[in-house]
Amino acid sequence: MRKADKNTEKRIIKQLTQVCHLAQADIAGFVWLTHLVNYQCFPDSLQIVCVFNTQQHLENALSEQKEQVLIKWITQFLSAADVNLVKPEKQIHFDSEQACQLHHQGNWQLRLSRYH
Repeated sequence: MRKADKNTEKRIIKQLTQVCHLAQADIAGFVWLTHLVNYQCFPDSLQIVCVFNTQQHLENALSEQKEQVLIKWITQFLSAADVNLVKPEKQIHFDSEQACQLHHQGNWQLRLSRYH
């Protein structure tokens, strides 16, 4: 990874950590988020996955349009770090711990590979 990529990675992590704390405080069932990126195709390759505890928590959040809140926070916070998502609606995903356990036996590395 180039030095510039490392600096970008640090900025992304810092901003997404702030979004994570906001979401944990404001959105029922939200647990964590992560990102995946290939810096050779940045920023198009940046993918963010927001994870809820259960499928029901995720469905409740979607029915309350909390995914729009998350998309807004993520784009705003990343933009403040000079990281602009090309297509936020295609780069931000929603998942659940329960679904990972059911379909991938809790193996998040395997589950996340489908987003990249």
